[in-house]
Amino acid sequence: MVLSLTEVKDKLKPQLKILLDVDDFKIITAEHKDNSWLVFVEYQMPEKGPSGVMLYSS
Repeated sequence: MVLSLTEVKDKLKPQLKILLDVDDFKIITAEHKDNSWLVFVEYQMPEKGPSGVMLYSS
């Protein structure tokens, strides 16, 4: 089955949400081989500040 890059991103969304609790990400590079994809994504993880109140992305 051949997938487009948009379909690959849609399939990754729920998996990244479960694994890393990430809602927003972008695909940096993607390469389609015979029956597989090699995909590199970039995302930011929200973290709490030293006081535990402010959120920032690392």
